[in-house]
Amino acid sequence: MKKFISYGWFFLLVALIVILTVFLYHKGFRITYPSELETSWDAVSAVAAWVGVLVSIIGVVASFVAIWYAIKIPKIIAERQDKIALFEKRYECYTVIQNFLALSNQIENLQTIKEIHAAFKIYFSDSEKFHNNESASVLAVELNQQKLLIISGSFLFSHYNDKLLQEIIDTGMDLILAVATETEAQAKAPLSKRAAQLKQHYCRLCNDFEKKYLDAIENELELIQK
Repeated sequence: MKKFISYGWFFLLVALIVILTVFLYHKGFRITYPSELETSWDAVSAVAAWVGVLVSIIGVVASFVAIWYAIKIPKIIAERQDKIALFEKRYECYTVIQNFLALSNQIENLQTIKEIHAAFKIYFSDSEKFHNNESASVLAVELNQQKLLIISGSFLFSHYNDKLLQEIIDTGMDLILAVATETEAQAKAPLSKRAAQLKQHYCRLCNDFEKKYLDAIENELELIQK
């Protein structure tokens, strides 16, 4: 019903316009050009000249924009493709780094050998036992093997410090060996002075790396910039 009313008003308006036009025409109303006005060809030429200049400027700007897009868009696409191709390797390296940093947060306030054992097992070991020298040595070797992946990060990230990360790994290895015990009962003892110092040094190195480099690394991991 509303639609019908809308169409009805439209046709009524058109009809009124037609009737008014016919009526005015019948009464002698005409659109004419006053004969007393003279054409100023100088003004016409001036307007034409300005229009030509304006069209030229618009053409130059349009050409510049087209060239800019022709250069910029492929560059953006190429950068995006590079990020996608490198993402898996970057993420693998980033995961290892995060394990070291997470371990730092885990052990920062721990005071006993057994607690340190448990923290290392969470992030770096599948072994159920970690109280004897042999298990500690195996874990230290496993940590040392992460250096190759850490070093590769210097080729994957522009803002990176592989030397600091290698120092973190070396300190972690020293801490593992410092908390190794002969028996599980000995693991319940508090940390030795050397182990406590190594723990503090490890945490300090990790905090330093996190503050200086982690945000930049995570930014390069993003496939879509915010």
